[in-house]
Amino acid sequence: MAQTIALEGIISCSVFHFHEDALIFRFHELRHTYCSNMAKSGMNPKTLQYLMGHSDIGVTLNTYTHLGLEDAADELKRMEDLEIARKELEKTKGEKPVSQKMFRAI
Repeated sequence: MAQTIALEGIISCSVFHFHEDALIFRFHELRHTYCSNMAKSGMNPKTLQYLMGHSDIGVTLNTYTHLGLEDAADELKRMEDLEIARKELEKTKGEKPVSQKMFRAI
């Protein structure tokens, strides 16, 4: 029988229930919260898979990671900011930053 606990102030929980004005969740839901928060922070998916103990990356990314439209918008904004910073760097230095084409495999 699963035991439940009520806590206030949970910032991210993928599966929760309200009972008498209290947030109720099982400790298993904390795995979903942890996985989602680590993915949002930019942790390498394979590292996250290892830490979660999953043999299949699909379980980590499709079952335990819960990202939404706001997360996608934040990522697009971050990519725009990186492009702006790259262009600024090119202007100030007068040369292009290091690119992958400058290196060759040995």
